[in-house]
Amino acid sequence: MPDFTETRVELIGDESYFGKHRALSGVRDVSVTIAARHPDRAPLAMLVRETTGLALSTPPGLTGFAGGRPKLSPVVKLFSCTYPKDDIEIAVEIGDDRLVASDQPMDEVYDPDAQQPPAQPPIPSSEEDRVDVPLIRLALGRSGDKGNKANIGIIARKPEYLPWIWAALTENTVADVFEHFLEGNVERYYLPGSHSINFLLHDVLGGGGIASLHNDPQGKGYAQVLLAHPIPVPCSLAEAL
Repeated sequence: MPDFTETRVELIGDESYFGKHRALSGVRDVSVTIAARHPDRAPLAMLVRETTGLALSTPPGLTGFAGGRPKLSPVVKLFSCTYPKDDIEIAVEIGDDRLVASDQPMDEVYDPDAQQPPAQPPIPSSEEDRVDVPLIRLALGRSGDKGNKANIGIIARKPEYLPWIWAALTENTVADVFEHFLEGNVERYYLPGSHSINFLLHDVLGGGGIASLHNDPQGKGYAQVLLAHPIPVPCSLAEAL
């Protein structure tokens, strides 16, 4: 039989979620997830039989097989496509009233060339010695999925923290943090009104949703991974945290 088209093994409890940035030793209890993809059911059924046998013939203390053999499940994916705009009527209904949207050309409504991105945060300057603090001391974070992409929003706890965060969290830095998941690139956007940054990670969820073999297919834990990243700040700022 041909080989699996995709396999993934994740250990929960030894910080494998952090990739090469994990910092943990002396683990005594972990949970393993094994996932595979194949166009035929037979190889997957064989994998289930082999892994189930681990409970009987491998190291003592192995647990977690009380639920019986796992069941095979089909992979359902989203396939997006374009559709002729002229074949769709856009309307808004409010009570008994129905308002049909006019077919106004988009270039008359929105001109992207007229939009200027906000000025980036100032480059921080200080002659003080610097010390690393975890990002969570300086900011809040929230993450989630957009198909096979993930968004990570980082909001500075105080406006004066943002320049230091911006200087440390470049696209390359975030790509390095998530390189064990990342198959695409990283984009960074500055939101000045809320003193925050939005990161868009392309092709980072293994397909996303139920099409993914990842233990976190929606990237809900990505913000926590980034919040653990060290940010260099002046000693006086670190002492005031």
